[in-house]
Amino acid sequence: WTGIILVLITTIPRNYDQIFITENPLKWTFGSLLFSIVSGTCIFIVAYQVGTWRSENKNRQEKESSNWRCFMGMFWMTAPTAWLYAIPVERWLDPVSAASANLTLLAVVSTWRVWLITRCLSVVCGIHFSRVLPWVLVTASAEVVVVSLFGVIAGRVLLTGMSGMRNSPAEDVLAHGLSFAFENAALTFPIAAVLGFTWGWRGPAQSLPESEPGKVPFVSLSILAAIWVPIAIHPQTEVRNVVEYERRLKAGNHRAALDWLNHFPDSQLAPSRDLPPKAFERSVFEELPPVIGELRESAAAWMKTYFLEKLDQMVSHYRSRWRGEDQWLKKDATDRREDLNLNWKFLGPDPIGVHQMLTGLNRFPEGRRWIADNPLLIDVWRSTALTGETFERWPDRPGQRAAWTNVLELIGREHPDTSQATR
Repeated sequence: WTGIILVLITTIPRNYDQIFITENPLKWTFGSLLFSIVSGTCIFIVAYQVGTWRSENKNRQEKESSNWRCFMGMFWMTAPTAWLYAIPVERWLDPVSAASANLTLLAVVSTWRVWLITRCLSVVCGIHFSRVLPWVLVTASAEVVVVSLFGVIAGRVLLTGMSGMRNSPAEDVLAHGLSFAFENAALTFPIAAVLGFTWGWRGPAQSLPESEPGKVPFVSLSILAAIWVPIAIHPQTEVRNVVEYERRLKAGNHRAALDWLNHFPDSQLAPSRDLPPKAFERSVFEELPPVIGELRESAAAWMKTYFLEKLDQMVSHYRSRWRGEDQWLKKDATDRREDLNLNWKFLGPDPIGVHQMLTGLNRFPEGRRWIADNPLLIDVWRSTALTGETFERWPDRPGQRAAWTNVLELIGREHPDTSQATR
């Protein structure tokens, strides 16, 4: 029970600056415990039951359920190593450096826990550390392979690449880390399995001891929880501010979402949560235009800067689809225009989205400056507006041709002819 309570307390440093508690209550409170049951049981089966089968008495009368409880007690007591995840690297580092730091913390915690549980089994079973380690590594490496193949990050990176978009720099770091972990785990698994069966545990191995009732240190655990709860309050408030913005945006209330953000300085928003729309996901081409369209000159300076950066990131997909930035820089104006024209039509947004963006950008000086700094793209939109083209791959929304008329009128009124643009 002490181990279980420690795991439950550890959900605070794991989630306090990432997920709002009402956003996903089950994951927030019991996610770590549920995952640890699966992970711990796998290690119990492989490292203890399989790893000791040849050295223990096959006629033993011990209860396997008691063995499992004893093992999980040791396994759960390693939970405090995960407190390292509480280090708020996102507050001190840029996104790329923060991603690297989080991968480093993950590697440290994972290695530490493998070493600890190996040491625990070595002591209680009376087996040398080197004979236990291969069996623990077999399970740990198998878990890494499964998570790498079917994890959320792997799926998102794969889908992004297949759609012709590029990943964010931070996701590139995570993808490289995932690839490194997968390659090493895939190499470790067969080596550890061979060492386990050939070197492994060769008795006499002691059985896991019977669990004995003891007093749970509720006072110490309560003090520990009382320390973590105040630490989590302020970051949870920051996460709540982001969640409320996301909720309004998801409901299509773009004006209300921006008004909500306008109440806060950017310092009161969770630095670990990137405000949507996500610039490196396909949905950005549909979700960002109405947000830009609702920007006003009265919006906070940080908001205008932030969403213009999102717009820059969105537009970067037009010139980098299946190509590197260095290849783009080598092209002349004609080739760049062709790339912009082709990739924009492939990715979007549709004419209504273009009109929304140009309308919003023309409301404030920074937006008009952005238009002036992107004459090649404006010229592409102007040319398409003149022909009134629409494409089957765009959402089937009424008023697209009328939107092109509005775009042409807006460009012609606010900006002179950019057909000679070379940037």
